[in-house]
Amino acid sequence: MTGEPFGERQVTMCRLLLPALREMLVAVATGVEPDAPALTARQREIVELVATGPTNQEIAHALGISVGTVRAHLDQVYARLGVSSRTAAVAAAATAGPRPGAETVSAGG
Repeated sequence: MTGEPFGERQVTMCRLLLPALREMLVAVATGVEPDAPALTARQREIVELVATGPTNQEIAHALGISVGTVRAHLDQVYARLGVSSRTAAVAAAATAGPRPGAETVSAGG
């Protein structure tokens, strides 16, 4: 076998799986399941923006995504956090904080 040990497809799959694998490794190593559901980096970014007060349209414009995509992310946030409003989502995300091993992204990038 010659060349790179992994192809581009395998490397991409590993990069996509890394956050979930990191969480599982922390849970196995500590023996403790994290009690708060994890938000993706994009979901956390949107919740952080919601906390500053902009509308869904303003968030969509700032992130270069559609308003529908912002709504879909917020619906997923509500489901993961067990809440039904923007205010409750911001409060629940702030209380939970990032999970051990979870990647976080600032609102700018």
